[in-house]
Amino acid sequence: HLEFGTGEIDFPPVLRALADVGYRGLVAVELPRHSHAAPSVAATSLDFLRAAERAGAAAGGEPTRAR
Repeated sequence: HLEFGTGEIDFPPVLRALADVGYRGLVAVELPRHSHAAPSVAATSLDFLRAAERAGAAAGGEPTRAR
């Protein structure tokens, strides 16, 4: 239940792997402990995912089109 970037997951390779297998589904954000700050946490989470997507693409993966 940590915000993106504060845990142990290295997201660029994860997003790159999803793109490599052709995954076209959602990457979602759960806010069980931060529901009071949902707009702020959602915005920073989207920024984090976009940056991780760019890092994964720069490392040789295809973009996953974070929105």
